[in-house]
Amino acid sequence: MPKRNRRSIVPLAFAATLALLFGGLLIILLSPSTPGNVYTRHLPQTIPSYAGPIGRYAPADSLQVSLVNVTAVRAINGSILSNSPFLSFSDPKFRINNSDIDVRISIALNSPNATVSIAMLNAGAYRVVSLAFNSSSLPQSRVGNYILYNVAETTSGTPTPTWVTMSAPDDSFLFSEGALPALDAIKTVLKVTEGSAPSILARDDIREMLYTVNGTSNHLGLGVQNFPGAVQTAKMTLVSVDRTTSSTLAVNYVVDFADRTQAQSQIPYVMRVYLGAERFTTYDQVVQATAVQPLSALAKVIVLVG
Repeated sequence: MPKRNRRSIVPLAFAATLALLFGGLLIILLSPSTPGNVYTRHLPQTIPSYAGPIGRYAPADSLQVSLVNVTAVRAINGSILSNSPFLSFSDPKFRINNSDIDVRISIALNSPNATVSIAMLNAGAYRVVSLAFNSSSLPQSRVGNYILYNVAETTSGTPTPTWVTMSAPDDSFLFSEGALPALDAIKTVLKVTEGSAPSILARDDIREMLYTVNGTSNHLGLGVQNFPGAVQTAKMTLVSVDRTTSSTLAVNYVVDFADRTQAQSQIPYVMRVYLGAERFTTYDQVVQATAVQPLSALAKVIVLVG
């Protein structure tokens, strides 16, 4: 700190210049559109339609939906999803291992308040599972062409009442833990599968968010939160995990706002929430934050999809 007997009076012109420079710096720091890592894009007038497993199972009003491409994740790091039991049953007696699964989907519903999980199996595992249940004498319920079985799941060591069914077109095994809400939850999902209820991919706002991550295909993981998430002023959030190079991953957080004006005003908030992101992109009412992670972080980031 300067001694008080030194010159301490700054010429007025120099002080004014400093004030202008400092004021300009504040404007740059506080402006949501100034940083070089914020880009502006626009959604097309016609948003493409997307397909994929979540569209065949997740109802339009799903509270949360997640998908993990187990096969792709395993190809990068086989130790993440080991050959441990995924589901075990004593009657009929068999188990599904993580190594039997190609894709995992989880659908959390608001009404009924239950979660339906879907394991898309390899062909051999699906044959074993379907044969075990179709030849059993378990309590059943029917929805259209689907037979639902009431069974005890025992992986934890404590039998847990669970409703299960199978979908041959995808070699899928669907299950939901619990009693009546679990049964109703699977019935709700099957209405989408049979085409009698709208899919989550029929929603314009969901398709707009998917557009920013190139749709539903080729992701390691994909998740939709149909509620305000980390950015509490938003309507919903989509998360995708993608392999970008031989050594890096991209985690995209896509936040949907009520309109373009709100989205623009909330960019500083989004930047604070996703502080580790390297790039931010606005697509009208949608804001995307992209974080780059090393491939070694796959186990950590794949859980972000839900």
